[in-house]
Amino acid sequence: MTIFEITGSAKFKHFKLQQNHSQYAYSTCIIQNTIHSSDWKQPLHQIIQFFICYNVKLGDFITRFYSYWDYQQAWFNAFFLQNNKGSHSWLFYFNNLIKTSNLPNWFLQWWDYFGCIYEVIKPHPLIENSYIYFKQKFKPSENEKKFPPILMFCFKLFVPWIYSWYFNYNTQHGLSHHH
Repeated sequence: MTIFEITGSAKFKHFKLQQNHSQYAYSTCIIQNTIHSSDWKQPLHQIIQFFICYNVKLGDFITRFYSYWDYQQAWFNAFFLQNNKGSHSWLFYFNNLIKTSNLPNWFLQWWDYFGCIYEVIKPHPLIENSYIYFKQKFKPSENEKKFPPILMFCFKLFVPWIYSWYFNYNTQHGLSHHH
């Protein structure tokens, strides 16, 4: 999450159900920006050093460096925060100043895993009707055509969504996760 803070890509808040709890029950993520590889200020493989105040302790070592690859991977790894009850959830939404003109292609893979799905909005007629209207009227740019309408709907209209997951253990098929 430090990479997001350094790059201005996301802001987080974490919440406990009660003040005396030691673990987070849910978190919010405001997506501020997604940096395209063409907008990265250094060569993609070049490592960047954190400022001292941003040192991140991972297990027994402290990392002080990141690259574009680390930035991209942070989008896929940062949201697996979980409490000991396995009930942590995320509230995601886009900042109203974010632009879709240079959304990286890899963000589609992130969206496929963490993004809003139609089944979530379908039981809510006001949101569903807004989405249907949006799909009929929205004229995507060339870059936006690569992304599903529901992503553009959430992006352009700042529609929040909740991501939660749970584990289901089946003795025949092993452990699986759902969201």
